[in-house]
Amino acid sequence: MPVEIERPVARAPEVYVVPVASGSHERPATRALEVPVARVVIDPHEDPKSLRLKATQEGDRMGKCFKERNEAKARNEQQRAKELTQRAEAHKVNMILLNKEASAKIFQALSDLFQNRRNEVDLHGLYVSEARSYFDISVQEARDREESSLRVIVGKGNHSDNNIPKIKPAIQAHGESLGLSIEVDPRNDGCLIVSFK
Repeated sequence: MPVEIERPVARAPEVYVVPVASGSHERPATRALEVPVARVVIDPHEDPKSLRLKATQEGDRMGKCFKERNEAKARNEQQRAKELTQRAEAHKVNMILLNKEASAKIFQALSDLFQNRRNEVDLHGLYVSEARSYFDISVQEARDREESSLRVIVGKGNHSDNNIPKIKPAIQAHGESLGLSIEVDPRNDGCLIVSFK
């Protein structure tokens, strides 16, 4: 039975930020509203790579806002700092929603490939936190079906920075923290075997 993924509501809070004169201790007499942080709209047909790219861009915008907020705090511009914090939080919400949709699409596509193999799950292409969540779902489903084991494809790290695996050690540690018996597949070191009995 395919995993039913709850789709996030693609809405971020609308935040208006007003400009403050820089390099001056005086505030402008009239404050025009800046364009609000655009609400993220997720196209149901958009591919995961595009969603990841948009999430990265939202993350960059978030980081820029937090940096500017810190600079505003250093200048004792509390109102500007508050506005930048709200703007950064709105970008963060967009980033989270875009990544959540991307991970759901990636996991669903991989699940469709393995639909005939009920005791196998592929976590390739996911971020570590996402892989942990889908691992938990897959473990519970395998237990519900009374499977004796679950094969977890984590990859060898070939697509990670410096070819160092990230998902594999994270899932091993997470599985062990849950009290699961988890071993590297002797036939393929890019796979883990979780034993339930």
